[in-house]
Amino acid sequence: MEIKKITGLELNKGLNLVWEVFLQCEAFEYNRDGVREFRKFLDNKELFRIFNTYGAYIKNELVGVISIQDQQHICLLFVKKEYQNSGIGKSLFEYVMKNSPHKEITINSAISSVNIFKKLGFSVTDTEQFINEIKFIPMTFNKDRKLIQILKCRNKEIELGRRTLIMGILNVTPDSFSDGGQHQSVSEAVKHAKKMLEEGADIIDIGGESTRPGHTKITDEEEIERVVPVIKEVAKLGAIISIDTYKYTVAKAAFEAGAHILNDIWGLQYDNGEMAALVKEYDIPVIAMHNQNDKEYKEDIILSMKKFFKKTFDIANKYGIDKDTIILDPGIGFGKGIDENLEVLSRLQELRSMGRILLGCSRKRFIGTILNDIPPQKRAIGTVATTVCGIERGVDIVRVHDIVENKQAAMIADKIIRS
Repeated sequence: MEIKKITGLELNKGLNLVWEVFLQCEAFEYNRDGVREFRKFLDNKELFRIFNTYGAYIKNELVGVISIQDQQHICLLFVKKEYQNSGIGKSLFEYVMKNSPHKEITINSAISSVNIFKKLGFSVTDTEQFINEIKFIPMTFNKDRKLIQILKCRNKEIELGRRTLIMGILNVTPDSFSDGGQHQSVSEAVKHAKKMLEEGADIIDIGGESTRPGHTKITDEEEIERVVPVIKEVAKLGAIISIDTYKYTVAKAAFEAGAHILNDIWGLQYDNGEMAALVKEYDIPVIAMHNQNDKEYKEDIILSMKKFFKKTFDIANKYGIDKDTIILDPGIGFGKGIDENLEVLSRLQELRSMGRILLGCSRKRFIGTILNDIPPQKRAIGTVATTVCGIERGVDIVRVHDIVENKQAAMIADKIIRS
């Protein structure tokens, strides 16, 4: 897709496209006088000499138009009906946003388009207006404010950026470092999932193989036998479920059972593309964790991590996976000692430019070490400290064992940081 400024005959084509889409998608909201006023607006050639108007082209076909006044107020944003919901409107908006020197961009949204602009990060700034027979809602996009993103998770969705989401950990393993053996039976696992949901968990992360240092690997078949019955039952609770696995055969069985998100500790890099192909097939969001087999870094650790995630994005692109559906996990405790963990935590904001971030520090060894070797079950307060630090540095999801403590801390941090 190419985006370029349009004038002359191309501008006329663009305004004709706007009128066509208006009649198809928005005119029903207007009375006869309102439709006439909108037509008069499009026919005002003097105005469009002042506005900057850009067109989106696919194979030389004009498929979308955006007009902006003074690089600050969007006057028009229309996409051909057959090309809607394919990211063209978002691309046009991001193009003008990138080239605008202003911190705020405004738009008067049609009533039916308010939710679309909310997904782009706009906020409603006033009540419904009625001027010149046209109804609209004033909205503003603030570049300094974190974008709100609606992420589709199969038949469900999560909202990223408005508040910190809580992912509850449900290990159905005998040997996980903190809660191994506690939720091995299906009934025990479902009971714990229900408890976490009642306490405020937004996502339940189900894992069937421990990935702690020195863990015992199990077969794909055994992992499937552990997780699939639990996923099926937890899905009945209405939960959004992520499957914690790096094996595509396990992931496939989990998706068939009802899982909504992939949580991959190798960030799509463990196999030869089978996992990426599966993610594309099921249209599943991915949590891609940074990982490596040793703790040696020959360059700056954040630079090394960025190169790892760049490889993940390259794999995703090869298989047609939208980069915006990938959430980054810095992999605290994986391929990192205590010093590396602390450095990464202090520099999380440097990864935020690459994508959304999930942080998983819950009850980990470095917390116990700092707190005089207290056992995992007593590390909730230490975990809360990492949650708050993470939110301050741009984290949108925290993966934790102790829901209540982290939920309450996140609510306070959100009020301070996101408001």
